[in-house]
Amino acid sequence: MYRPGDREAATGGASEAQYLPGLCYYYGKGVEEDNEKAACWWTEAATRGDVAAQLQLQLGLRYYNGEGVARDMNEAVTWLEKAIGSGNLNKVARSLAEEKIKAAKSYRDEQGKGE
Repeated sequence: MYRPGDREAATGGASEAQYLPGLCYYYGKGVEEDNEKAACWWTEAATRGDVAAQLQLQLGLRYYNGEGVARDMNEAVTWLEKAIGSGNLNKVARSLAEEKIKAAKSYRDEQGKGE
């Protein structure tokens, strides 16, 4: 749930505050579920560079799966590598990110061969 001032912080550019509406839209909590809006909030926050690695991981997974954004393996790899590079992922999250990076690169390479 939002607290007084959360909306102003989110629309004013506070990246941590922008994470919360993204979660609400992703899970449909208090708003209609909308993966596209969730991805927009998270992208805005993550581009500010001062958010948790978990957010970057989530964006990478959204691009990998095409949830709320067009499926894009290059963007998936970019965000997943940023998450790993932060050094703030736990062992399980890091393993997931590494697995998805490997799969995304493999998919990207296979798509390139068909051109």
